[in-house]
Amino acid sequence: MGLLVFGLLFVTALFIRTTMMTGYFEWAEISSVPWYVYVSGGAILLLTLLWPKILKELTTKQIFIFFSVCFVSFGLLLIFLTSFAGRDDAGTVFKGAVQFNAGDFSLIKPGAYFFRYPHQLGLLSFERLVLYLIPLPVISVFYVLNLGMVIGMNYATWKITDELFTRPLVSRLAVIMSFGFLPLVFNIMFAYGLMYGLFFSSFAILFFLRYLRRGKARNAILSVVMLSLAYWVRSNNIILIIALSGILILLTLRAKTVSLLCF
Repeated sequence: MGLLVFGLLFVTALFIRTTMMTGYFEWAEISSVPWYVYVSGGAILLLTLLWPKILKELTTKQIFIFFSVCFVSFGLLLIFLTSFAGRDDAGTVFKGAVQFNAGDFSLIKPGAYFFRYPHQLGLLSFERLVLYLIPLPVISVFYVLNLGMVIGMNYATWKITDELFTRPLVSRLAVIMSFGFLPLVFNIMFAYGLMYGLFFSSFAILFFLRYLRRGKARNAILSVVMLSLAYWVRSNNIILIIALSGILILLTLRAKTVSLLCF
């Protein structure tokens, strides 16, 4: 019975789509699936059938470069065809960064935005630094920065896979799946510190793994630096700091030595 229900839902999804509208109110808009979805689906199916041959003939580096070029091209097109207006909290933080760099600190006065939400000060400081280095007071600067950080996150995922599995085929699949996670393309338009935090966190994990496997102090220091930057821009990245600390403590207890803690 469950298979029948899911089968009907699948067939329905091939012809009808529902778009959820959100704002002050929520409503659903039902429409037919546009033609380009079928074209895209056919192209994806064709690529899926060709993957075994492609994976054998191309190196991980070649696959990464190819998808990076495609990702950057589409990302830049998306950025420059979209409004540069910042919205809600992300827009307010960007506005604050511009004002603070201009010497206007009104947003931190009693009752103002940063006075009420002090956890945003880390992201504010990061954006101020970026705007100091790139003095263009437009939020698209951070969209482009997000784009670069997604590429960096996917690179870190590739290298993390190398560390964990040391199998080229697994690394190639990891790169393809990283770029195939299409919501990341659209998340570059959300300049709220999410991409920065994930970027720093990804490299923190990479250097953490390298420290555990190779024991070089440089890797431990770089991991700590990346964790600090991740926590700086988004304080909820403290969850990762606690998780990695817990792993380190458990490994230390298992090894019955404090050598892992003394780099």
